[in-house]
Order: sequence, then C-alpha cells, then structure tokens
Amino acid sequence: MEEDLNQLCVYQIDKDKYWNYLEAFYNLCFTKDAEDNLSKKCTQKALKAADMEQEEIDDCILKSFDSKSNFNVAMDPNLLL
Repeated sequence: MEEDLNQLCVYQIDKDKYWNYLEAFYNLCFTKDAEDNLSKKCTQKALKAADMEQEEIDDCILKSFDSKSNFNVAMDPNLLL
C-alpha cells in the first residue's frame, strides 16, 4: 500500500519522472541479491535515481489524507486499485 502511494505521488508531482522512477524501482527493488527488496531504503534509492526528493513524496502522502488538500486519491483516474 505504501509503495502505491509513493508511485501515485511521484506521478502527481512530476509525470515526466514517473516512468524513470518505475524503471529504477523495478531494477533496484526486484533483484534476487538485493538485501533491501521492496523496502523504504529501496524506494529512497529509486527516488534518488529518478532525481526526486523523499521529502516531496512524504509531504504528498500526508496531503493525500487531508480532506482540505487539493490532492484527491479517490478521484484520481490513474488509481487502479
């Protein structure tokens, strides 16, 4: 669930970097010998590879739970859950 929010926020913040992030996440986080597969540490590596800041993503995730925010996860047409 957390990674779904990470990806949604990456897309919301910078659509051009979205595919870079997904590629980096796949290459870094789905390897047989990576000790931190699918972890927060791995997500941070993928964000760095996509030239994005963890703080931006964390802020976006927090705003996604704020009803006063313009960010509306439920109305996002790209949400496929």
